[in-house]
Amino acid sequence: MAAESAARVAKAQTYDLDDLIAWDCDTLISESEYQRVFAHPRRHAAMRAIPRSTLDAALADKTLMGIFKDGGRYACAMWAIHLHVSGGLTLQSLKDLCAASGLLSPGRARAVLLFMRYLGYIEPARTHTGGSQVFVPTPRCYHSWTTHMRMALHAAAEIEPQVQAIIDHIDDPEVFACVVRSQGESLFAGAKVHDLDRPHFRVFINRHAGTLVMADLMTSASDDEFPPRAVAASSQQEFSKRYGVSRVHISRMLKHGEREGILRLDDGHIHLTDAFRAEIEVDFGRQVRHLLLSAARAARLLT
Repeated sequence: MAAESAARVAKAQTYDLDDLIAWDCDTLISESEYQRVFAHPRRHAAMRAIPRSTLDAALADKTLMGIFKDGGRYACAMWAIHLHVSGGLTLQSLKDLCAASGLLSPGRARAVLLFMRYLGYIEPARTHTGGSQVFVPTPRCYHSWTTHMRMALHAAAEIEPQVQAIIDHIDDPEVFACVVRSQGESLFAGAKVHDLDRPHFRVFINRHAGTLVMADLMTSASDDEFPPRAVAASSQQEFSKRYGVSRVHISRMLKHGEREGILRLDDGHIHLTDAFRAEIEVDFGRQVRHLLLSAARAARLLT
């Protein structure tokens, strides 16, 4: 283990990570720190890379697609892995964390834990903590989540190229744990202060397969503008087949968007309102900043 750590540090010394470490900040990210991303000339390239990485990871791994189906399921899975690297994952610890975040109920946390067991992502450990069953990620989970984090970090690298050092070392258990721990902590802190009862979440993020449909829309535009003003509408049957939901479900999702006044279906295109585009930009920009924070903290392990 010492030899592996020494080899990692020796390799990392070829990188100058001071610029990346400068992106470290409080776990509760301030508005001024978010503005660093929103003011960056590469912000739209970074934001566009978020949905692209989501789709690439999901389409390459249909098991991971199951985790990406909605925002609540994704957050719970992230916190499950976060708890594992932070001291131990039990059903009670996951229920407590999800309930305290305000995003998920204890019952939903239990359901996601069972779903992760069904996917082969977690399994019971041989040890117990205070009489509670401890769960641990399986090698399959580590492989899928490492791949996901590697892809997602490319968005942060659009802003700060030194993030490539973290991408290169994401297979290192200590680097992976640091990234996941920071992601879990900053997601929890953000969930406590940001208003998530907004159209983006009601129409897409909190609806089954909505995160995937949103990612598809964000990467389907032919122009370089992000968020796009209009995208060619895939057939509802195509969305249904690609993401494993019914055509009726897709139709209801888009009609809900029309009722919310955030989009309009016309001439084979989905037109997004300016207000909704601004909302999307804020949400994706925040995700980029969270990734930069995770990479910055992991960089300290490599210096």
